[in-house]
Amino acid sequence: MPSKTHSPAKVIIGTAGHVDHGKTTLVKSLTGMDTDRLAEEKKRGLTIDLGFAYVDLPGGVRAAVIDVPGHERFIKNMLAGVTGIDMVLFCVAADDGVMPQTREHLEIVNLLGIRNGLFVITKADLVDARRLGEVRREVTALLKGTGLEGSCIVEASATTGSGMEEVRELLAGLCRKAPQRGTSGLMRLPVDRSFTMRGFGTVVTGTVASGALRRSDTVLLYPHRRRLRVRGIESHHLSVESVSRGQRAAVNLAGISCTEVKRGDMLVSGEVAALKEGAGRLDCVLDLLSSMPRPLKNRRLLKLHYLTSEVLATVLLRDLREAAPGSRVYARIRLNEPLMMFRGDRFILRDPSVNRTIAGGEVLLPYYSRGLAPAVRDTDFECLEGGGAGEVISTLLSRGGYGVERDTLCIMLNMDCAELDDFLAEEGRFTLVGGRVVKASSVRAVRDAVLSTLSVHHREHPGEVGMKVDELLDRVLGVVKGRVGRAAASGLFRDGVLDELIREGRLRREGAFVALAGHRPEAAGAEKEIEDAILRAVGEGFTATRSEDIERLCKGGADAKRVLQNLLRRGLVVRLRQDVFISAAALRTARERLERRISEKGPIRAAEFRDILGCGRRLAIDILEYFDKERVTIRKGDVRILR
Repeated sequence: MPSKTHSPAKVIIGTAGHVDHGKTTLVKSLTGMDTDRLAEEKKRGLTIDLGFAYVDLPGGVRAAVIDVPGHERFIKNMLAGVTGIDMVLFCVAADDGVMPQTREHLEIVNLLGIRNGLFVITKADLVDARRLGEVRREVTALLKGTGLEGSCIVEASATTGSGMEEVRELLAGLCRKAPQRGTSGLMRLPVDRSFTMRGFGTVVTGTVASGALRRSDTVLLYPHRRRLRVRGIESHHLSVESVSRGQRAAVNLAGISCTEVKRGDMLVSGEVAALKEGAGRLDCVLDLLSSMPRPLKNRRLLKLHYLTSEVLATVLLRDLREAAPGSRVYARIRLNEPLMMFRGDRFILRDPSVNRTIAGGEVLLPYYSRGLAPAVRDTDFECLEGGGAGEVISTLLSRGGYGVERDTLCIMLNMDCAELDDFLAEEGRFTLVGGRVVKASSVRAVRDAVLSTLSVHHREHPGEVGMKVDELLDRVLGVVKGRVGRAAASGLFRDGVLDELIREGRLRREGAFVALAGHRPEAAGAEKEIEDAILRAVGEGFTATRSEDIERLCKGGADAKRVLQNLLRRGLVVRLRQDVFISAAALRTARERLERRISEKGPIRAAEFRDILGCGRRLAIDILEYFDKERVTIRKGDVRILR
């Protein structure tokens, strides 16, 4: 690839028109390039596949040109080229006038929302002025009621050069008015060609559909999920550092053969690598052509064309058994093969049974997870169409469940992570918890419930260390019931709220227990009496106390067990084995004596340890086994040494 750099074209012009109406000849006259590159095209004088060129227009405007075939048999190639263009260069031959593909191409351009165009009556040298007037009136009538009504119509001949300068001037003016697309959103480049260039390897070409692509970026090849490095980028035979939405690019890829990449594949931002597949369901608004031969029935199987991809798709109409020609309807589309489609993308639907275009649509919301999609009858299509990103997020979160994964939401809304984070901060209604976007009000509700639940628990059970995490969660779910869904509250609690409150210093965690930071366990009333009785029973000497002794002493088995558990958690009493307890103070003394004895004289036997403590042999063994378990000592045969 050349080392010289240049600013790439920022406007994409797509041709349209009936077969043999002079599109390729007109492009060659404008650009000096023959876009018919295939031998079959040159042999038949017929454009079969997409052709690419660029043109430098008056005023320093550079535009890319995509030349599309006009024959009905190559309509899918035409769709691959015209989807994503900024403006259309529409050709109508002066001798033929308006023909079938003229109408279908115009319908497609209109359905795709293209509102910028120039209509050229080509081959003007072949007819007289009267015929030119007739064709002009035909074109004017054809445009009536479309988004291109009122577009400039000019007569020209690429053969004689007549009118070509006016074509160039008008194109330059339209290009200057074309909206700047910017670099926001996740990068997508649908592949329309793949080939090998000697000395460089695999090169793919396409028009950037969103975001920006830079030299040395790591991209994902969808649907193959191959991570690839961008070695270089060209735009119109000139090396560039980056290309953005709406710009043509030839991308040199490392680590893959050109035979492994085909039209319909897509280079996408590495940020979507976490997704297992593309969107399988789309909520859409459809515009049906008035020229449809019959109504569109619910659950009809059609062919969906999007950028360079085409897949079979089932259309589920909302509240309709069938939709009349010319109507505008809401629908969910189920794709037979998932696609990397984002909110705002446009597509075309064709009826494969009659091989004709019947509708165009706009994606209101793509679903990358089946769990996010409600039933069609429960979907608020009006909100999805008329609302901004905030309303879309609110709609998704109102469907229950635990928020939406941040990465998935970025893709659904076509925002990169930084853009989404900035939006969330400015919006204020939503926040991030555990990698998910959730309602800020839900977070506040769960936080308040945690603090209030612990406060009540400490007041009712002042002698307890705190609450077990699972018990606290159960109580919190009961408090927020009706305001926050169970799944959402549980997820918020475990993935963010608890840890955040601990980091803030409002809670403390001790093993499996959580407490308010200022809580100090201290029994009161009847609990205090039981606690004192247990501590007296255990004492501070080297005596073993059993469970039944405690229960008998306290005259209340259930209360005694609960208070005993509190003492164990607070570290005042230690369980040596299942039903044998000793005071923590006595155990500390035993450890000090054991460590001092081993340090001075080496390994110790159980009998000698018994004599040092002045207790029974069974208790001495229990204490030694406890120290083994706590990794203080190691048993070797009949003796212990320090670990």
